[in-house]
Amino acid sequence: MTLTRRLRLLFIALGAVVSTAFTIAAYESLRFALLAGADEQLQAAAYAVDESFSSDYHRAITGPDSVTPERFLAGMHQLSRYADRAGFSYVYTYMRFDGRVVTTASSATDTEWRTETHDVFFQHYATAPPEVYAAFEDGQTRFLTYKDSYGAFRSIFVPMDTGDGRRYVIGADLSLNRLHAELRELLWLSSAIGAGVFVLTLILAVLGSRPIVRPLLDLTRLTSQLAQSDFQVGNSEGVSLRAMSERRDEVGTLARAQIEMLGRLQSFLVELEREVAKRERTEGELAAARAIQLGMLPHLGLDERARRQCQLEARMIAAREVGGDLYEYFMLDERRLFIAVGDVSGKGPAAALFMAVTLTLIKTHAQGGLFESPAALLVRVNDELASDNPQDLFVTMIAGVLDLDTGILTYADAGHDAPLIVRASGPIEDVEKLPGIALGVWPKFQFGEARLQLHQGDVLIFFTDGVTEAMDREETLFSRDRLKNTLAEIESRPTTAQEALESILHAVERFAAGQDQADDITLLAVGRRSENADSVTTQGDRIKFS
Repeated sequence: MTLTRRLRLLFIALGAVVSTAFTIAAYESLRFALLAGADEQLQAAAYAVDESFSSDYHRAITGPDSVTPERFLAGMHQLSRYADRAGFSYVYTYMRFDGRVVTTASSATDTEWRTETHDVFFQHYATAPPEVYAAFEDGQTRFLTYKDSYGAFRSIFVPMDTGDGRRYVIGADLSLNRLHAELRELLWLSSAIGAGVFVLTLILAVLGSRPIVRPLLDLTRLTSQLAQSDFQVGNSEGVSLRAMSERRDEVGTLARAQIEMLGRLQSFLVELEREVAKRERTEGELAAARAIQLGMLPHLGLDERARRQCQLEARMIAAREVGGDLYEYFMLDERRLFIAVGDVSGKGPAAALFMAVTLTLIKTHAQGGLFESPAALLVRVNDELASDNPQDLFVTMIAGVLDLDTGILTYADAGHDAPLIVRASGPIEDVEKLPGIALGVWPKFQFGEARLQLHQGDVLIFFTDGVTEAMDREETLFSRDRLKNTLAEIESRPTTAQEALESILHAVERFAAGQDQADDITLLAVGRRSENADSVTTQGDRIKFS
């Protein structure tokens, strides 16, 4: 192969690098402009909705009967027409009553009109993201990219004052499918520009290869030497490169570019070494934090007397190195077993620290002689968490006391998923859901209590939303109904706590089919033993965690 052809190949490679970098830079610039424009559209949509559903409309809302169905549907038609014309998936308004986010105005899709599955007035938005609650709390506008049962969206939440001390939040959603289609068009445009740059580079290579063959050979030799020395420039190489960079032709330009590239590359390698070392330290610290967190969970099991009367199994599987789920159990006295299961908002180190604080408060108030009832315990823990919570974290929790002699469970609920009961007689029952808010959100909140009866052979299943909201490849949720069906399919009756937990974990694993775990998974099962049950400790009586 001739030197001219080699030079042309070199220019081809250089053109490919330049065109690729140009394509990426152009795409990122256009992408940023597109997303910024989308956010501006969302903000304009929110203020447009406020013109039609102003503070007067929301000031008049005090309960589920404040707006007639006809008025709500008329507003829904109005918002739906606006959303269709402006290209939005949804526009809507929310208000908050007793800690619950409810729909006060909304658009609907053609499918929802046709199937009558659209929202209704004062409908509880049970899956409202934390940004909605944050907007109600601090009055700041929030942007969010997320997925839910309605689809994938870029959304805005704009809080407005009603004038009587309350707030309503105006929201608008842009479909990410639409944005992705526009981004694909931008990618094609950027690729076309990059291809043009590449073609131009080839033309210049053909026209200018012959005059610079000899100096290019020198530059190639220097480049080879630099590659062999891990891009460390020696004295002789440095002198040669500087001499070439003084030329006023393409070789000089290439030499100057190479000098600059080498400087940046060396800086990058130094920074990379620092980042690798930092990451290794962080991973070590997270591993230690995980060990500490798991060590805070109970793992000694129940005493011999309690094991003769009940069985208890628990699992906590963090989605990351550390998680925000928690569970706790211990004997208050010879016959009363305290149980608690909770889920901190978010994941990672912040959630793990909040989980540790919550566990400490529970143990302090329940084991320090201050325990009165599950509701009173939640009140104390809630007040302390809400008093110093700069990150606006919160934790849902259900706590109860099981009388091992009578089988009566007294429990209180702080916005957590209601447990399930596997009856020895066969049916799967939902535990009554009590009204309540998450701990750390609102101080001085008074939690209610309820009681339920566990008969011999019954098993009570506590869980966090990492179970019911596990997703498969189509992003379908595992769901509470699928959880109940899993428990109903257990062949043996009465069911043991160990059988219940293993059946649930296997079902979730099969359902997810290798998908990454999106949220922490926590399960706790407690069951009353039958009179003829063996009192010897088995594997099902030992606590396991991953």
